[in-house]
Amino acid sequence: MAKHDRLSLRVGDEHPVELDSLLTAGYTWEPEVEGDEAVAEVTKGKPEDAPDLAIGASPPEVFKIKAVRPGKARVRFAQRRPFEGDDPPSDEIVMDVDVEE
Repeated sequence: MAKHDRLSLRVGDEHPVELDSLLTAGYTWEPEVEGDEAVAEVTKGKPEDAPDLAIGASPPEVFKIKAVRPGKARVRFAQRRPFEGDDPPSDEIVMDVDVEE
């Protein structure tokens, strides 16, 4: 079952999203903006401070949601292996984004 969250931003605000990863197993998080795609942009970043990781552990994947214009959108992060195509994701996080002026 997908984890669901709500996010309220003002135009120009940026909200960091840090997701636990399974990069060493071949999984990556794929963001998708649904609804009014002009409301928010999602970009992939780098962790600010990479923690000391155990051998074989994956660093978190970091994204930034930027509020572009007033409205509502849904950002869906799906974790899957790139070669799995349209198979259901192994994990999913959904964020409803409300943007005000």
